[in-house]
Amino acid sequence: MLSPKTIYGAYLMVKFAGRAYGLDTLQSQISEEEGSNYLQEREDECIEIELGSFYNDGGDAKEVEMCRKEVSGEHLKGGLIVEGIELRPKKTMKTMDSKNRIMIFAAIVLHLFLHFPSQTEAGAELVSKVCKQSQDYQSCVQILTSHPQTLPASDKKAIAEKALALARKESVDTSDFFTGLAHTYPASKRVLEQCASYFKEAVTFLNLKGLKGGTASLDVHYALDDAESCESALSSGHVHIDSATARIQKWKTVYRAAEAAVIALEN
Repeated sequence: MLSPKTIYGAYLMVKFAGRAYGLDTLQSQISEEEGSNYLQEREDECIEIELGSFYNDGGDAKEVEMCRKEVSGEHLKGGLIVEGIELRPKKTMKTMDSKNRIMIFAAIVLHLFLHFPSQTEAGAELVSKVCKQSQDYQSCVQILTSHPQTLPASDKKAIAEKALALARKESVDTSDFFTGLAHTYPASKRVLEQCASYFKEAVTFLNLKGLKGGTASLDVHYALDDAESCESALSSGHVHIDSATARIQKWKTVYRAAEAAVIALEN
Protein backbone atom coordinates (compact mmCIF):
# COMPACT_ATOMS: atom_id res chain seq x y z
CA MET A 1 0.00 0.00 0.00
CA LEU A 2 1.45 3.36 -1.05
CA SER A 3 1.04 6.35 1.24
CA PRO A 4 -0.78 9.37 -0.27
CA LYS A 5 0.88 12.76 -0.77
CA THR A 6 4.27 11.06 -1.00
CA ILE A 7 7.08 11.01 -3.53
CA TYR A 8 8.39 7.49 -4.08
CA GLY A 9 11.74 6.52 -5.55
CA ALA A 10 12.10 3.45 -7.77
CA TYR A 11 15.40 1.55 -7.42
CA LEU A 12 16.70 -1.31 -9.53
CA MET A 13 18.46 -3.81 -7.23
CA VAL A 14 21.33 -5.76 -8.82
CA LYS A 15 24.37 -7.71 -7.66
CA PHE A 16 27.24 -9.52 -9.33
CA ALA A 17 27.92 -13.27 -9.12
CA GLY A 18 31.35 -14.47 -8.02
CA ARG A 19 32.28 -15.32 -11.65
CA ALA A 20 30.73 -12.30 -13.35
CA TYR A 21 32.36 -11.48 -16.66
CA GLY A 22 32.20 -9.07 -19.57
CA LEU A 23 30.65 -6.29 -17.49
CA ASP A 24 33.88 -4.34 -17.13
CA THR A 25 36.23 -5.59 -19.84
CA LEU A 26 33.73 -5.59 -22.69
CA GLN A 27 32.14 -2.29 -23.57
CA SER A 28 28.45 -1.51 -23.23
CA GLN A 29 26.83 1.74 -24.25
CA ILE A 30 24.66 3.51 -21.71
CA SER A 31 22.84 6.78 -22.27
CA GLU A 32 20.63 8.78 -19.93
CA GLU A 33 18.04 11.43 -20.69
CA GLU A 34 15.56 13.59 -18.80
CA GLY A 35 16.70 13.78 -15.23
CA SER A 36 19.31 11.70 -13.49
CA ASN A 37 19.85 8.33 -11.85
CA TYR A 38 22.19 7.28 -9.09
CA LEU A 39 24.16 4.16 -8.29
CA GLN A 40 24.90 3.14 -4.69
CA GLU A 41 26.30 0.00 -3.04
CA ARG A 42 24.36 -1.35 -0.07
CA GLU A 43 25.41 -3.32 3.00
CA ASP A 44 23.78 -6.49 1.60
CA GLU A 45 26.22 -6.32 -1.38
CA CYS A 46 23.43 -5.28 -3.74
CA ILE A 47 23.88 -2.23 -5.91
CA GLU A 48 20.87 0.00 -6.25
CA ILE A 49 20.31 2.21 -9.26
CA GLU A 50 17.77 5.00 -8.90
CA LEU A 51 15.53 4.79 -11.95
CA GLY A 52 13.32 7.76 -11.21
CA SER A 53 10.57 8.91 -8.88
CA PHE A 54 6.81 9.45 -8.88
CA TYR A 55 4.24 11.23 -6.76
CA ASN A 56 1.33 9.35 -5.22
CA ASP A 57 -1.55 11.78 -4.62
CA GLY A 58 -3.87 9.06 -3.43
CA GLY A 59 -5.08 8.21 -6.93
CA ASP A 60 -2.89 7.53 -9.93
CA ALA A 61 0.86 7.70 -9.42
CA LYS A 62 2.37 10.68 -11.21
CA GLU A 63 5.90 11.12 -12.40
CA VAL A 64 8.07 13.78 -10.78
CA GLU A 65 11.37 13.16 -12.52
CA MET A 66 12.34 10.57 -15.04
CA CYS A 67 15.41 9.25 -16.71
CA ARG A 68 15.51 7.03 -19.77
CA LYS A 69 18.25 4.43 -19.78
CA GLU A 70 19.38 2.57 -22.88
CA VAL A 71 21.79 -0.30 -22.53
CA SER A 72 23.28 -2.09 -25.49
CA GLY A 73 26.00 -4.68 -25.86
CA GLU A 74 27.34 -6.88 -28.62
CA HIS A 75 29.48 -9.22 -26.55
CA LEU A 76 29.01 -11.88 -23.94
CA LYS A 77 28.23 -10.69 -20.46
CA GLY A 78 27.25 -12.80 -17.48
CA GLY A 79 26.90 -12.79 -13.73
CA LEU A 80 24.53 -9.81 -13.43
CA ILE A 81 21.78 -10.78 -10.97
CA VAL A 82 18.63 -8.61 -10.94
CA GLU A 83 17.06 -8.82 -7.49
CA GLY A 84 14.04 -6.68 -8.38
CA ILE A 85 12.75 -3.12 -8.19
CA GLU A 86 12.23 -1.50 -4.81
CA LEU A 87 9.85 1.40 -4.17
CA ARG A 88 10.32 3.56 -1.07
CA PRO A 89 9.25 7.05 0.04
CA LYS A 90 11.53 9.99 -0.68
CA LYS A 91 9.55 12.93 0.76
CA THR A 92 5.99 14.26 1.00
CA MET A 93 4.44 16.96 -1.17
CA LYS A 94 1.10 18.65 -1.53
CA THR A 95 0.56 18.55 -5.28
CA MET A 96 2.31 17.48 -8.43
CA ASP A 97 1.18 17.08 -12.05
CA SER A 98 2.59 14.64 -14.63
CA LYS A 99 1.91 11.34 -16.42
CA ASN A 100 2.29 7.95 -14.79
CA ARG A 101 5.10 6.23 -16.71
CA ILE A 102 7.38 4.95 -13.95
CA MET A 103 6.12 1.35 -13.90
CA ILE A 104 6.38 0.95 -17.66
CA PHE A 105 9.83 2.51 -17.57
CA ALA A 106 10.99 0.14 -14.81
CA ALA A 107 9.79 -2.88 -16.78
CA ILE A 108 11.70 -1.70 -19.87
CA VAL A 109 14.92 -1.24 -17.88
CA LEU A 110 14.56 -4.69 -16.33
CA HIS A 111 14.09 -6.17 -19.81
CA LEU A 112 17.24 -4.43 -21.08
CA PHE A 113 19.36 -5.75 -18.22
CA LEU A 114 18.14 -9.28 -18.75
CA HIS A 115 18.55 -9.37 -22.53
CA PHE A 116 22.12 -8.50 -23.39
CA PRO A 117 22.92 -10.07 -26.77
CA SER A 118 24.87 -13.22 -26.00
CA GLN A 119 27.15 -15.55 -27.90
CA THR A 120 27.41 -18.10 -25.11
CA GLU A 121 26.24 -21.12 -27.08
CA ALA A 122 28.27 -20.32 -30.20
CA GLY A 123 31.38 -19.54 -28.16
CA ALA A 124 31.08 -22.70 -26.08
CA GLU A 125 30.69 -24.79 -29.23
CA LEU A 126 33.83 -23.27 -30.76
CA VAL A 127 35.81 -23.88 -27.58
CA SER A 128 34.66 -27.51 -27.56
CA LYS A 129 35.78 -28.01 -31.18
CA VAL A 130 39.14 -26.38 -30.48
CA CYS A 131 39.81 -28.40 -27.34
CA LYS A 132 39.25 -31.69 -29.14
CA GLN A 133 42.73 -31.06 -30.57
CA SER A 134 44.23 -30.92 -27.08
CA GLN A 135 45.85 -33.77 -25.16
CA ASP A 136 43.79 -32.71 -22.16
CA TYR A 137 40.29 -31.77 -23.30
CA GLN A 138 38.90 -30.91 -19.86
CA SER A 139 41.80 -28.64 -18.91
CA CYS A 140 41.64 -26.92 -22.29
CA VAL A 141 37.93 -26.19 -21.92
CA GLN A 142 38.47 -24.97 -18.37
CA ILE A 143 41.29 -22.63 -19.40
CA LEU A 144 39.41 -21.08 -22.31
CA THR A 145 36.02 -20.77 -20.63
CA SER A 146 37.50 -19.33 -17.44
CA HIS A 147 38.72 -16.35 -19.47
CA PRO A 148 35.58 -14.63 -20.78
CA GLN A 149 37.41 -12.80 -23.56
CA THR A 150 37.60 -16.07 -25.50
CA LEU A 151 33.86 -16.76 -25.48
CA PRO A 152 32.71 -13.85 -27.67
CA ALA A 153 35.09 -15.02 -30.42
CA SER A 154 33.20 -15.46 -33.69
CA ASP A 155 35.46 -18.04 -35.36
CA LYS A 156 38.42 -20.35 -34.78
CA LYS A 157 40.94 -17.68 -35.68
CA ALA A 158 39.54 -15.36 -33.05
CA ILE A 159 39.65 -18.19 -30.50
CA ALA A 160 43.27 -18.90 -31.46
CA GLU A 161 44.25 -15.25 -31.10
CA LYS A 162 42.69 -15.04 -27.64
CA ALA A 163 44.21 -18.36 -26.56
CA LEU A 164 47.66 -17.27 -27.71
CA ALA A 165 47.26 -13.98 -25.89
CA LEU A 166 46.56 -15.96 -22.71
CA ALA A 167 49.66 -18.09 -23.33
CA ARG A 168 51.84 -15.03 -23.92
CA LYS A 169 50.63 -13.48 -20.68
CA GLU A 170 51.27 -16.73 -18.82
CA SER A 171 54.78 -16.84 -20.31
CA VAL A 172 55.54 -13.30 -19.13
CA ASP A 173 54.18 -14.09 -15.66
CA THR A 174 56.24 -17.29 -15.52
CA SER A 175 59.38 -15.45 -16.58
CA ASP A 176 58.77 -12.88 -13.84
CA PHE A 177 58.16 -15.73 -11.38
CA PHE A 178 61.57 -17.27 -12.07
CA THR A 179 63.25 -13.86 -11.85
CA GLY A 180 61.76 -13.42 -8.40
CA LEU A 181 62.71 -16.96 -7.46
CA ALA A 182 66.33 -16.23 -8.37
CA HIS A 183 66.43 -13.61 -5.63
CA THR A 184 64.90 -16.03 -3.13
CA TYR A 185 67.36 -18.84 -3.94
CA PRO A 186 70.71 -17.12 -4.60
CA ALA A 187 72.55 -20.46 -4.70
CA SER A 188 70.47 -21.40 -7.76
CA LYS A 189 70.35 -17.92 -9.23
CA ARG A 190 72.09 -18.76 -12.52
CA VAL A 191 69.75 -21.64 -13.38
CA LEU A 192 66.62 -19.77 -12.33
CA GLU A 193 67.61 -16.76 -14.41
CA GLN A 194 68.09 -19.12 -17.35
CA CYS A 195 64.53 -20.30 -16.90
CA ALA A 196 63.33 -16.71 -16.78
CA SER A 197 65.03 -16.04 -20.12
CA TYR A 198 63.58 -19.20 -21.68
CA PHE A 199 60.01 -18.19 -20.85
CA LYS A 200 60.67 -14.65 -21.99
CA GLU A 201 61.78 -16.08 -25.31
CA ALA A 202 58.70 -18.30 -25.47
CA VAL A 203 56.53 -15.19 -25.78
CA THR A 204 57.93 -14.51 -29.27
CA PHE A 205 56.77 -17.89 -30.59
CA LEU A 206 53.17 -17.69 -29.38
CA ASN A 207 51.62 -16.00 -32.40
CA LEU A 208 49.93 -16.66 -35.73
CA LYS A 209 52.63 -15.15 -37.96
CA GLY A 210 53.29 -18.50 -39.61
CA LEU A 211 49.64 -19.10 -40.44
CA LYS A 212 49.96 -18.22 -44.15
CA GLY A 213 52.90 -20.56 -44.55
CA GLY A 214 51.25 -23.30 -42.54
CA THR A 215 53.93 -23.17 -39.84
CA ALA A 216 51.97 -21.55 -37.00
CA SER A 217 51.70 -24.80 -34.99
CA LEU A 218 55.44 -25.40 -35.46
CA ASP A 219 56.23 -21.87 -34.30
CA VAL A 220 54.07 -22.39 -31.23
CA HIS A 221 55.84 -25.69 -30.53
CA TYR A 222 59.12 -23.81 -30.13
CA ALA A 223 57.63 -22.25 -27.00
CA LEU A 224 57.27 -25.74 -25.53
CA ASP A 225 60.94 -26.37 -26.35
CA ASP A 226 61.79 -23.38 -24.17
CA ALA A 227 59.79 -24.77 -21.26
CA GLU A 228 61.55 -28.12 -21.63
CA SER A 229 64.92 -26.33 -21.76
CA CYS A 230 64.07 -24.79 -18.41
CA GLU A 231 63.23 -28.22 -17.00
CA SER A 232 66.53 -29.60 -18.30
CA ALA A 233 68.44 -26.70 -16.75
CA LEU A 234 66.77 -27.30 -13.40
CA SER A 235 67.54 -31.01 -13.57
CA SER A 236 71.19 -30.51 -14.62
CA GLY A 237 71.69 -27.90 -11.92
CA HIS A 238 70.10 -30.18 -9.30
CA VAL A 239 67.58 -27.47 -8.50
CA HIS A 240 64.45 -28.96 -6.96
CA ILE A 241 61.88 -26.34 -6.01
CA ASP A 242 58.27 -27.47 -5.78
CA SER A 243 56.84 -24.06 -6.68
CA ALA A 244 58.99 -23.97 -9.83
CA THR A 245 57.71 -27.38 -10.93
CA ALA A 246 54.12 -26.35 -10.26
CA ARG A 247 54.60 -23.13 -12.18
CA ILE A 248 55.91 -24.92 -15.26
CA GLN A 249 52.98 -27.33 -15.18
CA LYS A 250 50.57 -24.41 -14.96
CA TRP A 251 52.26 -22.83 -17.98
CA LYS A 252 51.99 -26.10 -19.92
CA THR A 253 48.25 -26.29 -19.23
CA VAL A 254 47.70 -22.84 -20.74
CA TYR A 255 50.14 -23.62 -23.56
CA ARG A 256 48.25 -26.78 -24.56
CA ALA A 257 45.04 -24.79 -24.93
CA ALA A 258 46.81 -22.33 -27.21
CA GLU A 259 48.43 -25.12 -29.19
CA ALA A 260 45.07 -26.83 -29.67
CA ALA A 261 43.55 -23.58 -30.92
CA VAL A 262 46.29 -23.17 -33.55
CA ILE A 263 46.01 -26.80 -34.70
CA ALA A 264 42.22 -26.51 -34.94
CA LEU A 265 42.66 -23.39 -37.06
CA GLU A 266 45.16 -25.00 -39.40
CA ASN A 267 42.95 -28.04 -39.85
